[in-house]
Parts: sequence; structure tokens; C-alpha cells
Amino acid sequence: MTDQYVYIAQQGYGYIVNADSDTLKSLQILVDGLIECARSREFDCDVWVNEEGLFREDFYVNTAASTIANQTLVGPAVLTNVDSEGRTTGITFAQLLALRKEGLPLDDNDGKGWSVEEAAGWVLV
Repeated sequence: MTDQYVYIAQQGYGYIVNADSDTLKSLQILVDGLIECARSREFDCDVWVNEEGLFREDFYVNTAASTIANQTLVGPAVLTNVDSEGRTTGITFAQLLALRKEGLPLDDNDGKGWSVEEAAGWVLV
């Protein structure tokens, strides 16, 4: 099964995105630039955002991602996990349930997930 990430658009909607084999490129596409990582202790996941987001006039506070990371984040965000060897992996089912319980709306495209290319079109939405 393909790993899945959670893409959180700036307006707070979550989308299940199927991971590509090139993790770095996928994360950069999804956050529209170079990446940096925040950590969510509550949800035990990594939260990736654009490292230059604070300088971008087209980015604004992503309230949902900020709540998950317990710090102010701007622009789109991507939630992932990390394995014991430091490799980025997908979000678990338990984490998805916790995010939904917290109130994050998650669109899974009728169980199929979205491609990175499809989600890339939502970066500035």
C-alpha cells in the first residue's frame, strides 16, 4: 500500500495525498518551495511547511496546521511520519482518526486519495 500524507491547505481543509517515490520533491511541490519541519507532539507527526513562508505575501496563517503543531505556521502544510532510520513515511490510520476527532475535515477522494500533482494545484487556495 502507498504511504499517504495529509495536505492541509491554507484555509484549513485536509486532503489525503498519495506519496510519490521522490519524497523531497513531493513535499516541495506541496508547500510551494523549500521545506522546513515542525513537530507535533500531540499527534506524533512531522508538519512540513515552506521555509520562506513568512516572507510570502500570498501566504497567511494556516490555523489548522498551527493548532496541530502548537506554533504559528503559514501557507500550506503536509503531515508525515518518520521511521526509526529517519525516513519520511505516511500518516497512520490512528493519526487520521485523531485528526478527524480534533475536527480537521479530511477529503480522501472516495478512498483513493489525491495525487501530488492534483494537490499541487491547491497550494495557494
